[in-house]
Amino acid sequence: MDTVHLPRFDLNVLKEVGKSDIETSVLLDFLRALSGRPKTEELFESEYVFPLVSQDVSYYHWIVEYLPKLRLLERYQTRTGHRPTILIEPSPRDYVVESLELAGYGSNRYKQSKSVCQRAETLVVPSHRNYTLNRHLPDRSAYDPSMSDLTWLRSRMRSKVGADSTGDSGERIYVSRQQTGSNRGRRVVNYRELMDFLSERGFTSYALETLPFKKQVELFSDAQIIVGPHGAGLANMLFADDPTVVELFLNDKQEPYFYHMANMFGFDYTPVVADTKGNDLVVDVSSLQTRFDELRI
Repeated sequence: MDTVHLPRFDLNVLKEVGKSDIETSVLLDFLRALSGRPKTEELFESEYVFPLVSQDVSYYHWIVEYLPKLRLLERYQTRTGHRPTILIEPSPRDYVVESLELAGYGSNRYKQSKSVCQRAETLVVPSHRNYTLNRHLPDRSAYDPSMSDLTWLRSRMRSKVGADSTGDSGERIYVSRQQTGSNRGRRVVNYRELMDFLSERGFTSYALETLPFKKQVELFSDAQIIVGPHGAGLANMLFADDPTVVELFLNDKQEPYFYHMANMFGFDYTPVVADTKGNDLVVDVSSLQTRFDELRI
């Protein structure tokens, strides 16, 4: 439980399973682990194992909760001289592998977890800092960021792409969600109208899910202004030097994750609330133009 994103394994969900979004298979694995009697068990071939298996499919949680643990891994290695094998998810998403490799951890340092329970001689367990905000019940939030961890990750990734913090950033980035599925929402209904305006202001639209991780770091390291609907891609502001961030929200749902991130690093941040059509946004472009003029964008 100390190694994973909180909501998936919060013991409180066991009290109200019917009301929880916990997956049945995850619940069964959790209870099986508590019982100490797995269906099958396999001894991990490496003596020292460092778990880095995200229970959440979100790019955001991988970037802000899991990758920074590499800093703790390096501290452990320095103090002990041991080099644990990093355990990652089975059939990992591209950005998991690409981000590890950019950080300096190639395929010789990690292995994919298997579908059976595995036992390690020595499990190196890093602290897990949760980034869960409950906008309805703030006292149930588990928001525990580490400025030093995120600064470490930012510096590591920027150094790998040769980012120059003293250079003049110039990219005006629109983070598009137009290629996401309808079930995920937050696409812009009047996208063409919005992009006509943004293009006049020097913006380029990017569907980040189509870009390799290294390209995303390179792109955002040169970001002057970042605009986009609320979504995981905005976590890439972490790799920018000193951007202005404009986040577009549905009018019935605002979440402060990226406000907090921008505030931590001293970035200028502006929220813009749009009308809602289903799960998507309808942006009032004339009002946005007025806001941009006020911000001198």
